[in-house]
Amino acid sequence: MNRVCSLIVLVFSLSAASASATTPAFPSPEYLDLMKRQSESNSIGYALGTGGHGSVFGFHFNWLAVTLDSGAGLTLRPMTRFNWGRMADTEGGLFDPVWYNGAQLFWRMPLQRGLFRIYIGLSGWVGWRPSPKGDPGKCYLPHTDCDDMDKNGQFATGAFSGIEFFMPGRSYFIEAGSQNATNPNKMDGGIYLKAGSNFFTH
Repeated sequence: MNRVCSLIVLVFSLSAASASATTPAFPSPEYLDLMKRQSESNSIGYALGTGGHGSVFGFHFNWLAVTLDSGAGLTLRPMTRFNWGRMADTEGGLFDPVWYNGAQLFWRMPLQRGLFRIYIGLSGWVGWRPSPKGDPGKCYLPHTDCDDMDKNGQFATGAFSGIEFFMPGRSYFIEAGSQNATNPNKMDGGIYLKAGSNFFTH
């Protein structure tokens, strides 16, 4: 375990040293200008977390559709994600994953001090079940009726807010929100919490 921790510290140290050799020092005007330009660039990224009763992982692309002089603006985020439920339920016959394909649309605030920004938005997607099950008894929420258990696709929406932290070449974010269920067993509906990272294309 100590070797793993030492390796992680070494990797971050080397990354920091490399970045410091090629980027201006914080909080110089040059650094703030670099971060502002980065925050106004398109990016690709990943996210992982929980959605309802399931675990979520996926990828996305951030396209900055509108950008004001302040740096605030509108972002369109096409995404593809998987919600595989709880792995502990595999043996109990409840493993019933969902594949999401859709987009998020959110308003981003201006970058603050070259460090972070806040955003808020809406999302819509189609959830597709690769292997739908027709047994109504296999429901994540027994107190809720599970209808149309043979259905393998459904449209859903959600709302969320997040905060994004910047460093040269990438950013990290945390999102919280709520979403409708696309799986008839209701496992993917409710509160969600995700974290992830974006990599900038400029």
